[in-house]
Amino acid sequence: MSVDANKTHYIRFSLKRQILSLPVPITFDNQELNCVSSTEFLGVVIDESLTWKKNHVSHVASEICKKYWCY
Repeated sequence: MSVDANKTHYIRFSLKRQILSLPVPITFDNQELNCVSSTEFLGVVIDESLTWKKNHVSHVASEICKKYWCY
């Protein structure tokens, strides 16, 4: 298995009310990885505060609409 540094990113988890400082630069194969606030992993959208309210629910709703031709 090979890792593509261009498609690899990382996420920093925190408590809901905790203010995060600037991201720490992480490099892999001499390339800096991007820090993201949410990402999709095996069909589940994970965000930095580990809540399901925004990103995951919206993602699931749009997938259902695509499957059943909702407008």
